Amino acid sequence: GGRSPMRLLEQRNRRRRSRTHSRGRGSDRDPSEPPPERPKKRKVRQAAAESPPPAKATKKSRAAAPPPSDESEAAPPPPATKGEAKTSGKAKVKLYKMGEFCCNIVANYVKGREIPEHLAQKLQIDQRTKIDHCQAHLERAGQLATVWHFSAADRKDCAAYDALCDYFVEKQRVGLVQTPSYYVYIVPPTEAYLKQLGLQNSNFVVGLQIPIKK
Repeated sequence: GGRSPMRLLEQRNRRRRSRTHSRGRGSDRDPSEPPPERPKKRKVRQAAAESPPPAKATKKSRAAAPPPSDESEAAPPPPATKGEAKTSGKAKVKLYKMGEFCCNIVANYVKGREIPEHLAQKLQIDQRTKIDHCQAHLERAGQLATVWHFSAADRKDCAAYDALCDYFVEKQRVGLVQTPSYYVYIVPPTEAYLKQLGLQNSNFVVGLQIPIKK
């Protein structure tokens, strides 16, 4: 009769243990379910965090937009070059020889310095020099020199224009104009002179403008 109560106690203890184990297992399972829900929330947060970068990318794309405007601003320089061509294209000049009026000429830019100094409206030919001196001065000037073609402005100027050319050919000289800022050599269009100066043949008087170095 004493053993049966012990067995009953053992059975009760076993039942209690089995219940506690089952509860413990249930408690282990319950917390395992929420974790998957939390990562889902984290994923949503991550997705929300990933959504802003596209907005940043749009900002970058907007920031990248200004360069085209810079290119559009860089467009004005071409008109400036046209303006330079106009300033150096043509000039109407009065030629004087030894203080006396000779003829009206039109100076046409040929080559050399891109932005030459404007020719004076009156050029006084008060000196003459050898072609060798002109050649040496031209070589020293290099890219600073400007080549012009001088043509008679009107028909009434042709006679004096031709007489001026003949004069320098007979004297085997070239004319020389000196201003405060530049020299201008008046070269008759003879093949020998132009070849010596390294210039192409021309039917017009050649004006060589060389700045005075200060």
